[in-house]
Amino acid sequence: MSNVVGLNTALTGDPLPDSQLRAGMERLRRARDLAVEGSSSLSAAERAAIAEEIRSVQDELVGIANTRHRGRPLFSGYGAGDAVGRDGAGDTDALNDAINGAITRLDDAQRVMGTTLARVGANHNRVESLLARTQDARLSLRGELAEVEDPDIAEAILELQTQEVAYTATLQALGRALPPSLAAFLR
Repeated sequence: MSNVVGLNTALTGDPLPDSQLRAGMERLRRARDLAVEGSSSLSAAERAAIAEEIRSVQDELVGIANTRHRGRPLFSGYGAGDAVGRDGAGDTDALNDAINGAITRLDDAQRVMGTTLARVGANHNRVESLLARTQDARLSLRGELAEVEDPDIAEAILELQTQEVAYTATLQALGRALPPSLAAFLR
């Protein structure tokens, strides 16, 4: 029974990894869009605004990567520390250079997150399948156990009626065989 409870908990109790990965994918898409926009010819002020938004997206991604659930890191395995650290802010020129080369890295990061999201979905499907098989096996075993342990109702009623008839016949035979009692004699 506890295995089924554990499977149900795995199935319904922890949607956080999936939702965090989806949020990360959305933020990576935004970073890629900004990188593409920043690679075109823009004014220094526009590029600085894009760089600032990319810093914000990066901060959000670091926060998502370092999400904790029940006091434990969600994405850094069994380690105690954060999954991802944050580098210094850097200057605008360095960020502009990073924007120009970031599109490929962002695409790679999206692929990795997509693969991870697919693994989370596959694990969810595997747990669902295992839960269904476990419940089917429990039902089958209960049926087999019922065949072995549970009495056949019709047979039990027939046996009870047979014993009742035998008991009644015994009482009638004893009633005829024993001498009447003093109370019966006085009547």
